[in-house]
Amino acid sequence: MSTHEPLHEPTVLLAELDSIIREQEQLRQRTVALQARYKALEPRPNSFDAVEIDSTASRLSYVHETYLNAPLAFLRLARESASCIREREQVARQADGHESIYGPDSTALWGSNDVARHRHNGPVPVSSGFARARTRELADRPRVDRGRSR
Repeated sequence: MSTHEPLHEPTVLLAELDSIIREQEQLRQRTVALQARYKALEPRPNSFDAVEIDSTASRLSYVHETYLNAPLAFLRLARESASCIREREQVARQADGHESIYGPDSTALWGSNDVARHRHNGPVPVSSGFARARTRELADRPRVDRGRSR
């Protein structure tokens, strides 16, 4: 196994994340349906069933509003980030091969064997070599005094 090969395949990991999101959504839907069934229950006369039914339904509501909706939101954000992994790997491979990866709607910045791509206002992180060169360039600039005397 080469040191450049990923330990895990991003597409397999993305499929697993999609599976978790589906299961979480199904759990949320089941909780909502169970809450509706509890609300539909008829309490027995002369008992505290009405209080217990309302309590159960409201607690199920808290579960799906608080504990299931929030993880779903974060799982969807994680999925959005994960879907970019393969895209960036493909861009990096193409850049290593010195192939043209730029369309008419993107801008390329070339440094010492580094490539940055900006497409549709979405920046793609560049290699650390490019970042180091840019940091040195900014450090070599004369400092702005902003009107203060030394």
